[in-house]
Parts: sequence; structure tokens; C-alpha cells
Amino acid sequence: MKKSYIIFTVLFYFLVIDQFAMAYVAKSQMVRGSVTILPPGALEAHQLQKGEKIKKDSSIVTAKRSLAIVMMTNNSKLTIGPNSKIIISPFSTQKSGVVGLLTGVIRADVKKDAMKKGNKLFIKTRTAAMGVRGTSFQASFNSKNKTTSLLTFSGKVAMAKIVVQKKSVVKGSKVVTNEIVEMEKVLNKKQTVLVSTGQYASSVTGKTKHVAAVRISPKQFTLIKLDKSFGLAKKKISQKILKKEIEKTKEEFTQIRKQEKRSPIKEMKDGGYVDFKSGFYIPPTKKVSFDKASDNSKILREIGSVNGNGEYIPPTGMILDESKGFVAAKNNKAAQVKVAMLNNKIKNQVTKSKIVKNSLNDIDNDAYSKYYEELD
Repeated sequence: MKKSYIIFTVLFYFLVIDQFAMAYVAKSQMVRGSVTILPPGALEAHQLQKGEKIKKDSSIVTAKRSLAIVMMTNNSKLTIGPNSKIIISPFSTQKSGVVGLLTGVIRADVKKDAMKKGNKLFIKTRTAAMGVRGTSFQASFNSKNKTTSLLTFSGKVAMAKIVVQKKSVVKGSKVVTNEIVEMEKVLNKKQTVLVSTGQYASSVTGKTKHVAAVRISPKQFTLIKLDKSFGLAKKKISQKILKKEIEKTKEEFTQIRKQEKRSPIKEMKDGGYVDFKSGFYIPPTKKVSFDKASDNSKILREIGSVNGNGEYIPPTGMILDESKGFVAAKNNKAAQVKVAMLNNKIKNQVTKSKIVKNSLNDIDNDAYSKYYEELD
């Protein structure tokens, strides 16, 4: 009897310790500006503090010109950009985690050696699922036009379109679905695309059933890759170093293009610009070469430019609207003529689907709903 009691006590102790350890899935490393967190069960959010432990199912919201860096329990680093909302879901026993991106932009660095098999991190939006084993990438979700965007800095990220999201109900009771199993099923479909270094892919509601990947402008890719603070860092990279890095990117893209097998789904030309705010990819007017000696500035000038942080800038006299596409100023005739050409290039990306409130898997918790409705 005494021996059984000791064994029970030891098992109970380790069970409690294990549950306590699993309650935390991340820890904040850096907080800048207004970053609020809503732990599960809480009625009010509070300012996220540096070094604060983050419980599973916590939601984090960043304001304008604000960001946070959190380290997951599996050593994956996640940077949450300005005007973003995420939910960090529980990690499985295999140390895989799910991050729900409700709106905004995130950047992740996932270490490869910590997990030999399977995806180490999943990113989920209303329109796409992404599986990561070990790589560096940036993903965004526009909650208004419901476009998911992905840019891979190194390695490969599996991406698949999510067509329908429904709640599972059995005999009137809600079933808690294993998100990791659900994500694996989505990513095991034939339509899944591996988005490799330098490639951009997007998933748009109501458009094609697949995801197509294209390799973006070496200059924009380099600028975005080097800027890890979403344009908030005061210190800028020197033009000399930038020029050297762009040349390295051109060489890398040229070598990759020679080695990789071309995707059977090729709807747009490589070498264009991506606008992460709207989620639109603007392809060049002509085919772009990534050869080191080539100069594609004239070709790209037709579709716009990028600033020092890699942010896309539309041609003079027009804006890029997330629901309408390119819109020209009424008093700019030259821009009005050009708008038709540019909108034709992104016509398969512009959706006029009904805008719904931000949500992820129809979250029912009153605290979450109240929190997001107030922020919207």
C-alpha cells in the first residue's frame, strides 16, 4: 500500500509539473511600442512585458509602429509586426506549434536541427495553411480582402489553400479539433506548393484553388530580408553593403533557377514587386533575367518601385487599394491610362468577396470576441 502511494505521488508530481510546463508556449524577448496580450480566460488585455511567459491560446495585438519578438518553446523565433493580431495555439508532444494569424504580418526563424521529422511550426490564416520544418520567412494576412501572403528568405515553406473552415459538432457538443492533425491533412494535398528561397506565394478567397509561387525582384527581396524590424529600425544599411547584398541575391537566384524544376503552375512572370499591405504581386511587363550583369530597372519602373525597407510604392499618381486594385488620381491623365494595364496584371488577385469580421476558426470565447471587436 505504501509503495503504491509513493508511485502515485511521484506520477502525480510529474503530471502536475508537465502540465505546468506545457501551459507556457513562448516567452517575449523584445517589446516595442503598444503590444497587448490577452491570456486565455482573461476578460481584459494588458501590455506585454519583456521576459513575460506566454500561455497557450494567448492572443497578441500590436499597434501602429509597434512590434514584439517572442521565442517559442521549440526555439522558433517569431517577430510580430505592426498592426497585427495573432493567437498562439498549444504545442503538441512532438513540439509542433500553431500560430493563427488573424491580420497583419509576422516573421519567423525556425531552426532545422531541433526536429528531424514533420513540421515544426504551422501558420494558419482564414485562406491558407503553411508548414515549416526549418527556414526563415515572412507571412501576412489582409483581413479585408482575405489574402494570405508568404515570402521565403531561406529553405522551403509548404503552403496550401484553405477553402472552407467549419466547426466540428457531434451530438450538439463542440469538438476540440487537433489543429496540428488538421493542418497536416491540408498540407498533404496535391495542391500544396513548396515556396522556396526568394519566392512569393499568395492565397486569395474565391479565386484559384491552388497557390502559385513566383520569385520576386532581387532588390526588393534583399531589402525585406535585411530589414527585420518592418521599417522601425533607426539604423539604415549603407548603400555599399546593400549593393553588394543585391548582387549576391542575383547570383543566388540565377543558380536556383538553373537547378530547380519549374513549377507546372506558372501564371505570372518572375522578378516583380510584392505589396504586403494588400497581398498583391505585381509582375513585370517583360520577362526578367536574374543574371548579375543584367539591369532590369527600366522594366520594373513601369510597375512602380520600392523604398529603403522594401515596401512597394505604386507609380506616380495612383494608389493600390486592397479591394479595388490600382486607382488613379482624377487629375492625373497619364496615371489613368496606366491603371488599366496594371489592373489587368493583378486581375486574378483582386477579390470582391464579402468582408467579414476578423476571426480564426470561428472563435467563440467572449473575451476574444470582445477584444477584437473593440480593436476593429
